[in-house]
Amino acid sequence: LTPSCKKQRMCVVEGEEEWNRCDEYSNLSSALPSGHVRDRPVTAKAFEFKEKCVEVYHPPFQPSASPAHLQHRFLVYNLVGMVCCHSDQDGSMVEVEFHDSSVHHPFSVSNLSDYSMAALSAQALALASERSEDSHSQLHCNNFMSWDGSKEWTVDLPSKESITCLAASDGWVAVATNRQLLRVWTVGGVQSEVLSVAGPVVALAASAGGLLALVYCSKPCTQSVFSLNVWVLDLRRKKQLHAPHTLPLSPSSTLEWIGFSSCGLLISYDSKGIVRALSSRYQSSWIPVMNTAKQLSNKSDHYYVVGMTHEPLQLRCVLCKGLHYPPVHPKPAMLSLPLKVPLCDTHSESAELEEQCILSDLVKPVVQAGQTDQTDMSRVQLLMKLFALACRSDREYRSWEVAAMMPDLHSMNLALAYASRSQRVRLARHISQLIQQRSQ
Repeated sequence: LTPSCKKQRMCVVEGEEEWNRCDEYSNLSSALPSGHVRDRPVTAKAFEFKEKCVEVYHPPFQPSASPAHLQHRFLVYNLVGMVCCHSDQDGSMVEVEFHDSSVHHPFSVSNLSDYSMAALSAQALALASERSEDSHSQLHCNNFMSWDGSKEWTVDLPSKESITCLAASDGWVAVATNRQLLRVWTVGGVQSEVLSVAGPVVALAASAGGLLALVYCSKPCTQSVFSLNVWVLDLRRKKQLHAPHTLPLSPSSTLEWIGFSSCGLLISYDSKGIVRALSSRYQSSWIPVMNTAKQLSNKSDHYYVVGMTHEPLQLRCVLCKGLHYPPVHPKPAMLSLPLKVPLCDTHSESAELEEQCILSDLVKPVVQAGQTDQTDMSRVQLLMKLFALACRSDREYRSWEVAAMMPDLHSMNLALAYASRSQRVRLARHISQLIQQRSQ
């Protein structure tokens, strides 16, 4: 096991022959992924064999960050910009660069405090260091929007408490610690929240609109599967958007990235290449929207996720050829991958329209109020195309089902008018009944 995985659940038993002779323990669980040990059932009798148990949890990580052992690495690479750390024999330097240089100019700072984590938003840069034998864990914030001349502030955490995850939004900075605490400050340095978390925190993600997603372990790893929960809060309005619920992962995979799209849609990405989006349907459900592994020509290549845009709805990432992480130099170029919901019969015209309808439903709850009408109009256009396609295929019942999906009476009347012009009397009659039921 790696040092970050020392809390994974495993059992080491002295006397393999004694274990095998005991019928009660003959059914062993399947092997964990490469680099892990075999998990075995834990019962009272197991302690007769001097069993040593260690709990295995998903290690914490920073989304869009390179491994800490690299000499030149990304502390964060998102849609706002990138924070790079360069280390050599003479010391360490942190460089900050923005994609839009007209808003903020690039700058660099000496990494005297050994910062190993970073979070970047349009309003603030947050840097954090872990606790060591000689120093406390530290949070440093640079508030770009400050107008009083005091842009920077630093705070030390209590002794024996160390920052494990970090996130920054337009208005606040949040950290998770090894004490299973969530600490929140305003970008000006006011402590605003201290919350207990129901498990070790794995990752934090923030949106520009003030949303915070907190991923934590709900229980130790079993049968090669990590049990993760996700909790979504609106820190500006002080309310919960999604109660803690299970974050789905592919079998034998780990969470590689989590973040919000530019419109506030929460996205996850696991080590098998599956991208999922959080939907408000059924309270909290996750929809698979892409399999990046199917878009790779070489198995040794990998997509390093940076973020997701809204218009158009695309995944922004870096293609790493033969690597798992992009090099800092030369500056990696971002690619745009369109979402692809795993529907059946994907090459048919109807499947393409059905996919666009699913994605439209996914985005609607999170778009801004001024864009809701435009989203509804786009959905009506998609449904009308699907309705007309079913009519042309002589699938009147299917057309009737599509008409029932129309968001309002006006769009249902459009479907009725189309059916009447097409001389589909039976279909028009059933749609009229739908309109009467909807209007009551």
